[in-house]
Amino acid sequence: MEWWRRDRRPPLPSVGGDPASVYVAYRFGMAFLLTTAHTVAALYRIQQAGLGPLELALVGTVLEITVTLCEVPTGVVADLYGRRASVLLGLATIGAGLLVEGAVPALPAIMLGQVLWGLGYTFTSGADAAWIADEVGEERARYLYVRGAQAAQAATLLGIGASVALGSLRLNLPLRVAGAGMWVLALVLALMMSERGYRPRWRPGDSLWQGVGGTWRHGWRAVQGRPGLRLLLAIGIFYGLASEGFDRLWQLHLLTRFPQLGEAAGGAAGPAGTGAVVWIGLLTAGAMLLSMAAAEVVRRRGVGDPARVGRMLLAISMLLVPSVAGFGLAGSLAAATGFYWLTALLRETYDPLQVAWVNQGLDPRARATVLSMVEQFHSFGEIIGGPVLGGIAAAIAVEAGLVASAAFLLPVVGMYAVLVRRMAGAGSRPGAVAAPAAPPAGTTAAAGGAGEKATVPPGTADWS
Repeated sequence: MEWWRRDRRPPLPSVGGDPASVYVAYRFGMAFLLTTAHTVAALYRIQQAGLGPLELALVGTVLEITVTLCEVPTGVVADLYGRRASVLLGLATIGAGLLVEGAVPALPAIMLGQVLWGLGYTFTSGADAAWIADEVGEERARYLYVRGAQAAQAATLLGIGASVALGSLRLNLPLRVAGAGMWVLALVLALMMSERGYRPRWRPGDSLWQGVGGTWRHGWRAVQGRPGLRLLLAIGIFYGLASEGFDRLWQLHLLTRFPQLGEAAGGAAGPAGTGAVVWIGLLTAGAMLLSMAAAEVVRRRGVGDPARVGRMLLAISMLLVPSVAGFGLAGSLAAATGFYWLTALLRETYDPLQVAWVNQGLDPRARATVLSMVEQFHSFGEIIGGPVLGGIAAAIAVEAGLVASAAFLLPVVGMYAVLVRRMAGAGSRPGAVAAPAAPPAGTTAAAGGAGEKATVPPGTADWS
């Protein structure tokens, strides 16, 4: 008998439900609860826990380190014990993290909450999508991914409203309610989630850490001798640096630069911080609506022409520099609001375009590993950027931290300009990306090696 069947635990009992409906409901509930918790979480950390810019940045760094270190190891749970068990464990852990952070307004408790939240996220990451694909098949799952994303968008808007309503009563209330809600969601899913399509993915002799090491070795082979791919990794680092600084400092900047924030939202008569809660909610809701519009524009225009997509990415990165800097230097609340919404729109347009552009330039056998490496380098940038930009904000001013975030985008502009110029020089010449060598046993994705070159169709991005 195979070792994974011999050691596998008995499945958790469930009454079962329609997997498609359960998945869409899960995406809705998850998005609603996370948005409820996080919309005004920074206000709680600033106003109730008294965190400064460096502490806020370190909170983000702790989260990023946790996710980076735990992403692969927690995947073992989904492979050995099932996707359902991984999702349920993740929800329970996220709930615990939110409850811990909301219980004690102090830096150690907030950091512990972030560790638990990051750990729980890695249990759910990928396991939920793999579960529905196992249950209904890959073809139907692709349709459900879209349905789930639409449900999550609607839930996000509702979650913003719930967060504002609860936060207006007490700033830690959204965290507590969302944490308890995660536990309720886990209990409901324990009853409703079936698991009939799961099959163990591990084979005898597979080693987790050998697999991780093998994947990274093949990833490096995929980028060796290809300056385009190396530039993409460097772009990931600098973009991560800039985005982490903005994400951690924007609410603190509004509160310190514009003390009239509460009155601007008409909340002076309510509990302390009510006006700021309402205004942050309005800003977040506006950014969400702009994000939905940006996604629709990208969908309609299409991403089939890599040269056009490359020029769009260059233009977006160029616009992000004055947008982020303008937000940091804005002299009025109206101007800051406009720059914030412009930054949100540009960032939400950037993300799907960048993924699509990278995909078009890779040999299919190298795609999974290179995309994973791009994401990892982005995470490394966030880990570095938090303490650096938080330190600048603490030593000089929050505005200086935001302007420095904009400055970190300048290398991104330069590297995109180089890539676009190379593509223009290549014209319609077919690109070439080396085919990968066969991966060793236990690796999670194949990657490019030093083998023969595989010709890709004319018009695709040339990363060679």
